[in-house]
Amino acid sequence: PGLIEIAEAIHGANCHIVSMHTWAVGPGRPDQQLHSDWLPVSMPEKLRTDPRLQLPIYITTAHFYLDDMTEELGPTKLIPGSHLSGRRPNAQQRETDWHGVEEQSFLGKAGDCIFFRSEIWHRGAANVSDQIRHTFMVHYAQRMITQKFPPYLYFQYNPDVLDRATPRQLRLLGGH
Repeated sequence: PGLIEIAEAIHGANCHIVSMHTWAVGPGRPDQQLHSDWLPVSMPEKLRTDPRLQLPIYITTAHFYLDDMTEELGPTKLIPGSHLSGRRPNAQQRETDWHGVEEQSFLGKAGDCIFFRSEIWHRGAANVSDQIRHTFMVHYAQRMITQKFPPYLYFQYNPDVLDRATPRQLRLLGGH
């Protein structure tokens, strides 16, 4: 409850879902490298951190946790404030912080959701448990951002789902 209202407040009343998928991460999966989901424009940090520059939030990511998250299960780790870096994390340097701010684990319960802008540096941690980690991810965006549903040109929603959807749900699924 309230998540769609947050997406609409950020992206406008005409926002929609641009991507969604599930992840089932099994035991033994190694750490991901820090990344950002989408960086609309790279720029010098001095410019990006200037308070006069207020970039819109083009895409947001919601991670819905379907399991209670523990460090052993491999939580999402985020670096608060890293969206102001103006760049993606440097893969060769294997960055783990931004200006001394270390990554923080999201240790939610099954049913919890973490919601963040696409530029923030984040990663999935290694699953060192004997369980599978299940996550449902949804990306919301302004109407001008295109949807990215594989198999792309031939993607179709299940007609039974569309028949039962409200006008708001149809708009969120891309019916504008």
